[in-house]
This record gives sequence, structure tokens and C-alpha cells, in this order.
Amino acid sequence: MASWPETATAVGVRLTDRGALELVAPHGLVDLFALTLRPSPVASDPRAYTSRLREKGWLVRWPRLRMVQADGLPVRQRG
Repeated sequence: MASWPETATAVGVRLTDRGALELVAPHGLVDLFALTLRPSPVASDPRAYTSRLREKGWLVRWPRLRMVQADGLPVRQRG
């Protein structure tokens, strides 16, 4: 999960044997709650991030998202 292309999607939740929820977020939750997609700092292929941005069409579905390129500049996506 730590090597997933985006920081905000590298979040997992599971139910423990005791019935509690366990949260795993190797890059934290700030980007998730700030509605920001940025490439993971440890992603092995920056092209995977760019490709997923195009494939998923996230800005069309969630127009308040802010997407950041590997160089830190905002990404503009056309609907």
C-alpha cells in the first residue's frame, strides 16, 4: 500500500478480531481530508500516477479535488 501511486488512496481499514477498526495510512491522512491527490513519494513509476488520473476521471466525479503533479504543480483535467 505504501507504494500505491497516490498518497490519498493509500489508506486501508480492517476489522480486528476484537471488533475494532484498524486504520493503516502509510502517508498519513492529510491529503485524504484535504481532498488532494498527489503522487506517493515512494511510487516506483510516476507515469502510473498520471495514467490513473486520466483513467479514473476523478475531477469529473469530484470537482473539488485538487490534483498535484510529481513536480508539485496542480494538474488540470478536462471532463
